Amino acid sequence: MSSLRKICALSSALVLAAAFLGSAPAQAAPAAPATGRHCVAEAGTPTTAPGAPTCFATFPEAISFATHGAVKLPAGATALTTSQLKSAALATTVLGVSYWNTGYSGSSYTHIGSGGCDTSSDIDYYFQFPADWNDKAGSGREYGLCDATYWDNGHGTYGSGASVAADWSGGAMNDHATFIDWR
Repeated sequence: MSSLRKICALSSALVLAAAFLGSAPAQAAPAAPATGRHCVAEAGTPTTAPGAPTCFATFPEAISFATHGAVKLPAGATALTTSQLKSAALATTVLGVSYWNTGYSGSSYTHIGSGGCDTSSDIDYYFQFPADWNDKAGSGREYGLCDATYWDNGHGTYGSGASVAADWSGGAMNDHATFIDWR
């Protein structure tokens, strides 16, 4: 067989193999945030959209940023208490923290607002998870005198579908939260 025929035969075989392999559905890896990624973002209000996230390597760095340095957690801390927030004069309110894993662990998303919630039943703040967190949160805590509701579906300033209120870990909302509102 001539060299030209060998090259043509090999090229044809490669094209067929690529077509065959390309027809199989690709298995996409889950879009997980970088290990140890801890983000902070301003929650939206009925008249303003949520802010862009600012991310850090550690949870204490994220909380220091969220509270403008008023709360300084020890190195290696992975949790925040209500008493830590109450003991500091805060320029912003920590509304809640969402965690990648159950048990309030792993990467985190700290949600902040300009103040607490009022006494009406209207939504004061909301947050739509970005694509890399959509249906990925495993637990969440509420702060700031606001009642948080995590929704299985949501968009804009309302939620729909299954929901869980207050602090939660695992259960039916594990890897299903797409939206949070605070009242």
